[in-house]
Amino acid sequence: MKHYYRVVFSLLGMLAAVQALSACSAGTQPLSLASAEEAITQASTATTQRYAAADLAQAKDKLARAREAAEEGENGEARRLAEQATVDARYAEVKAEAQHTQALAESGTN
Repeated sequence: MKHYYRVVFSLLGMLAAVQALSACSAGTQPLSLASAEEAITQASTATTQRYAAADLAQAKDKLARAREAAEEGENGEARRLAEQATVDARYAEVKAEAQHTQALAESGTN
């Protein structure tokens, strides 16, 4: 059970860091479409599909909207949507891992 709490707190810490970075993104170099694509690719696992499919779908939708905005020359909107897609993908990944770890702990499997 200690392992479960350690993993959950680590994942929550990662999520807090991602949220803090997204809140500070206005003053830093913006994330690109490529970064969003990479985050979505990394998050696209069987575990994420099982435990956080809706969150991952939201990230993919925002990436598609970011691409459309970029094609229309709306660079600010494209950047904003790409940053949101990146955060959403990372959130989906962390959420899925936390729920998977919880399911393992509840079943008594480590």
